[in-house]
Amino acid sequence: MAKAMRRLGWWLFTLMWCPFTLIFVSMFTMDEMGGGFARTLANFLDGIYPGLGSAQVSVFPVLGVVSFVLTFAIMLLAIFFLVGASIFSGARNRALLSTGALASARILSADQTGTTVNDNPVVRFTLEVYPSNGEAFEAETEKLVSMFEIMKYQEGNTVAVRYDPNTKAVAITEETVTQMGGESSSF
Repeated sequence: MAKAMRRLGWWLFTLMWCPFTLIFVSMFTMDEMGGGFARTLANFLDGIYPGLGSAQVSVFPVLGVVSFVLTFAIMLLAIFFLVGASIFSGARNRALLSTGALASARILSADQTGTTVNDNPVVRFTLEVYPSNGEAFEAETEKLVSMFEIMKYQEGNTVAVRYDPNTKAVAITEETVTQMGGESSSF
């Protein structure tokens, strides 16, 4: 869900630039600023929707006002989804770490997300999870990795994870897993 929220947030952020550019187009449709081109564009816009290109509003034509409102509405939605994705992801990881089943997992890939916290990277892992009482499955998760522990999370290494058997959601934990699949103490 966090991945979908993040993707939707970036799509909205990209979409936001369309009405943003229309704000400037509407400014050039006013007679004082745009001249002949502005009048031609205003007539074209009025043909699409009457009043859309008219400069009869004291400051902006209707296109400018609508574009301004759309820009900020889409921007707020993008911020909501981008920030919400991080909050949702963190809450899901905390829940998994406290209630998930313990398993071992092999790191298939580890890629930086581009986000750092105090010079420590957030890394996206693709894992092959080996539950003690089920079939292996592939999953993705993100973790803030200390620069001192970066070698522990290389491709091919085995890590302990907590997972939800129903959704197959995974969070990397600091616990260790014995070879028999049982739990043991923390690091």
